[in-house]
Amino acid sequence: MRALARTLRGPMMNAKLYDYIMSLPIVDSYELLPPRAELRQPRDVIAELLSDAPASALLSAGLEPGKLELALGDQLSVREKWKLISRHWELAAHTPACRAADLAACELYGIDEIDEDTIEAYDAIFRLTFSESRYEYILKERCHIEFALLFGEQNSMTEPLADRRYFKPAGDISSLVSPQSAEEVQKACELAKIGVSAFDDYLEACARLLLQISGHCKVIYCTKAPLPLPSSYSDARSAFAALISGQRSDGCEAVQRFVFRHLMSLAETQGLTVRLDDGGAESISYAELFTLYPKLKFDILVSESPGRRELSRFAATLPNVYANFSKAPGAAAEYLGFVPYSKLVFFGGGCRTIDAVYGRVQIARETLARVLSQYIASGIFSLRRAETAARAMLFENAKNLYNAQPAA
Repeated sequence: MRALARTLRGPMMNAKLYDYIMSLPIVDSYELLPPRAELRQPRDVIAELLSDAPASALLSAGLEPGKLELALGDQLSVREKWKLISRHWELAAHTPACRAADLAACELYGIDEIDEDTIEAYDAIFRLTFSESRYEYILKERCHIEFALLFGEQNSMTEPLADRRYFKPAGDISSLVSPQSAEEVQKACELAKIGVSAFDDYLEACARLLLQISGHCKVIYCTKAPLPLPSSYSDARSAFAALISGQRSDGCEAVQRFVFRHLMSLAETQGLTVRLDDGGAESISYAELFTLYPKLKFDILVSESPGRRELSRFAATLPNVYANFSKAPGAAAEYLGFVPYSKLVFFGGGCRTIDAVYGRVQIARETLARVLSQYIASGIFSLRRAETAARAMLFENAKNLYNAQPAA
């Protein structure tokens, strides 16, 4: 069996800590799965694999986009598809995306290695999962995930589709922050059951809709967030008037910035958590936002790109900022050097397919065990403290952060 397809205790791994980490419950802070198991799209196993992160890894390894489309389609057999992608799969087999798939194939299906000799048998077994309670089996029985934070739903203003046995939905406020037309403004006001004739009406509609969102989401995010720079009320009001009158306006950014800050202020009073992506945005403007709303908690995805971690580093100095390693679990070793472990959220799969979650969980547990074993070996942590830190980073910190109740 390919060595990378197993979760193994290496020579520097503390065995007791490893076993403890493997036994812990976990909170999954970032998933992109279909909100209900019955919404999974029936397809062959290669289309399933390439509907998730392995596709990017194979494209990076040189797979042509046209071949990827063929592998995602239904014109070829799984054996023919494997011939298209096998060389690139081998080149990317060590990446977390492909390694997670290997782990799932091995430990969920008994497939020693994904190759031309096993692909058809793998596909036959995989297709049976569409008639099973796959979410229950993977998320609860195999991964011990208490809940997963679910992103990507399109109906944040109303009750989400998410199966609450497994998910807590996150609310996307992008359409409120960045209305693109008078029609979008009108739609938001209709949902809020308020007439719109002025900017104040829209601000009231945003307040009502955020209150609706907070009824079923404790975490909000904005995929089109502007830089949180100040915007005057008069500038925003003038730009809004131009927007709803159908005039071309170069001042929409004034609306976006004012509304974004308005919603952050409201979110603070409602005890919400805000998810941000540490994509190298101007840290000075965000630092002002973090201090302007000290009771509003910010959960920041640490960037996997070198030199783009300005925002998450505020977890070291500000009590309302948390660093989330969903995209960069290897960065935990660095952050433990200057951030209290009570401010660190370790796991989020970022998966679009259910089996991938299992592989990602196993890799995350192994990675954390390696990081904390190094801290034990260096004398920084005792075994007891390492176990306490592991439970906090995998479970307690995220559970507290995402179960936040509205402020009294």
